[in-house]
Amino acid sequence: MPCARGTLPSRRAAHRARRPSRWLAFLTIFAGYENSINLIGNCVLALLQRPELLAEVRADGAGGARRAAIDETLRFEPPGPLAIRRFALEDLTFGTVTVPAGATVLLSLASANRDPGVVDDPDTFRLRRPSAPHLGLGHGPHYCLGAALAVLEADVALAELLRRFPDLRLARPDEAPRWRRSFRTRALSELPVSLG
Repeated sequence: MPCARGTLPSRRAAHRARRPSRWLAFLTIFAGYENSINLIGNCVLALLQRPELLAEVRADGAGGARRAAIDETLRFEPPGPLAIRRFALEDLTFGTVTVPAGATVLLSLASANRDPGVVDDPDTFRLRRPSAPHLGLGHGPHYCLGAALAVLEADVALAELLRRFPDLRLARPDEAPRWRRSFRTRALSELPVSLG
């Protein structure tokens, strides 16, 4: 039914039309901040837990080892372990499991990143892998819009942190890391360190 300009139904339609831009703004802020800081924290933890790899990153002035650590963190401990939720448009059957039409589907990027059919020794954090594709930044049409910025932020933060604090180490290396309680993000609730 056509609506006259300014009537309530047309205002509702205009509000609905703006929702994608609001959703995109929310996603950009969340992904552009939350995921970046969690990537940095997860990468620092991974390196502090592996002093031999940390030494390799420190020794590589060109930054290749640092970038490899960031890529491996995106594979090994991604800040976003799940893809954005999707909805089944029709009944889908996988083996003996049926996902009914309309059901929420959560895709585990963290699980895919550790697929032993794709990654050799997937549960080991290594800087140099001959081929270790990951979905930490998505793929194809779902590739992260801010991927280059996120990697650059992590690279600059890691380089500066290691430069300013050459004796950086875990303050309580025998304690398990404390993670935020969330299935949507993989983030430390704290990272106690000693600066020297």
